[in-house]
Amino acid sequence: MPEKKILKARCKKYNKFYAIELRQVSSEWKATDFISVEESTYNLLKSEVKQDKFVVADNLKKCNVCNSSLVSGCDCAQKHSPCNKADYNFQCIHCNNLEIDYSHAKKTGGYKDGDTIILEQGQEVKLSFNDESLNKLYLGGGWDEKKFGRDIDVDFSAVLSNGQDYETVYFGHKISNDSSILHHGDNLTGRDIPNHDDENISIDLTLVNPKFDRIILVLNIYECVSRLQSFMTVKNLFVRIYNPVSKNVLVEYRLSKNYGLATALIIGKVYKVDGEWYFKAIGESSYAKTIDSLARSVKDL
Repeated sequence: MPEKKILKARCKKYNKFYAIELRQVSSEWKATDFISVEESTYNLLKSEVKQDKFVVADNLKKCNVCNSSLVSGCDCAQKHSPCNKADYNFQCIHCNNLEIDYSHAKKTGGYKDGDTIILEQGQEVKLSFNDESLNKLYLGGGWDEKKFGRDIDVDFSAVLSNGQDYETVYFGHKISNDSSILHHGDNLTGRDIPNHDDENISIDLTLVNPKFDRIILVLNIYECVSRLQSFMTVKNLFVRIYNPVSKNVLVEYRLSKNYGLATALIIGKVYKVDGEWYFKAIGESSYAKTIDSLARSVKDL
C-alpha cells in the first residue's frame, strides 16, 4: 500500500478548512481523499508534499463541468458549480478558491527556483534552497498609501539582536558593523508601482556577528507624531525573500490586518536555532514613535 501524506488547504471565499490525503502513484503524488476539518485541526496539520501541481486519483470525481482532474486549478468549479453556501462539497477540490498551504511542506531536492512559499501570521519556514541553507537573503518590503493629506514616509529596517545587545540597520545607518546587512536606501513617499518593493535589505547570514541570533524586520512611520500619521493610511503591506541571484520570490508574507492607529509594525524575524536559520511571520503592531524606541522594544522577541 503506497504511503499516505497530507496536504492542508483552505477555502479563501468562506474560510473553510480541509485536509487532502495524498498517495504516490509512480513518481507523482495524487489526491485520494478530501476531508473537511475544524480550524483547530487544520492549525495542527503540516503539508508534507510540494510539487508543481496535483491531480486527483481515479477514485475521486473530476470537475463535473469541464472534467478537469486538477486540484485547486479549475475555473469551471468556481464559475459554474454550485458552492452550496460553503457546505462541504467534493467539487471544491477543483475550485481555484481552494488555497494550498505549502508553508511547512518538504520538497524533494529542496525548494526550486520559481517556487513561492506563502506564509500567514505565526507561520515559519526554514531558509533553504536546493536542499542547502540559504545564506544570502535579498528582502523587499512593500506598501501602498491610502491618500490622506501629506505623503506618508514608511521605513523598512532590520534589528540585529541577541535579546539584550542590538544594532539597527536603517536609512541612517545603512551597513551593519559586521557588514552582514545592507539597507539599499530610503523611499520617502511610498509612491511606486503597485505590488512592487518600496525598500530593500540584503543580508549575508555568514557574516552575522556570532553574538547575534536574530534579525527582526520592522516598519515605522517617519515623524509620525508631528505629521499625525499611522498605519491606518497604509495598505497592501508585504515582505518578500528573494533568490539573491535570480530575484525570484522564495517566501512571501502579506500583512492583511487593520493596524489602525499603530505607528510601527513588527513584520517578522530571521532567527537561528542549532546553526540553522528560519524566518517567522509575526505581523504585530507597535506604537513606538521612533526607530530607536521600536528597536529597543523588539530586541528580545
